Amino acid sequence: MSGLLDQLKKEHRQVQSMLEEMTRESGTSATRRKELLSEFEREIQGHMAGEERVFYPLLQKTGDAKSRALESEEEHSVTKVLLGQLRQTSPDSERWLAKANVLKEMINHHIEEEENELFKSAQKILSKEDMEQMLTEYQQAKGRS
Repeated sequence: MSGLLDQLKKEHRQVQSMLEEMTRESGTSATRRKELLSEFEREIQGHMAGEERVFYPLLQKTGDAKSRALESEEEHSVTKVLLGQLRQTSPDSERWLAKANVLKEMINHHIEEEENELFKSAQKILSKEDMEQMLTEYQQAKGRS
């Protein structure tokens, strides 16, 4: 792997780590949960924007990856809805933690499928040079989110 896929994997690990901290049941104050949610949103929104603008459109051009790339985009839509609900929920409530746990489970599932299926499809259709170029485009798209 190289270029874009390495960057995406690195960001996946960051996101998963943030979700772990967000969903700790004890020892996390409401103020800290709110901070964590803001940090998480900044990270995930740029990541999703970059994937949606650069990575998924390319994969949608190939038969075997098209449906999975479309499904990934829909999972991003659900993530955005859940984030909006979390923002509207008091961070010291049990409901907030329940929503955060659902978000964590959904994102972990999304990451697993992306890394095990979409990344393999990308490796079949893209050269190392393509991946490096896509990394540059991804970083630019991520910055515009």
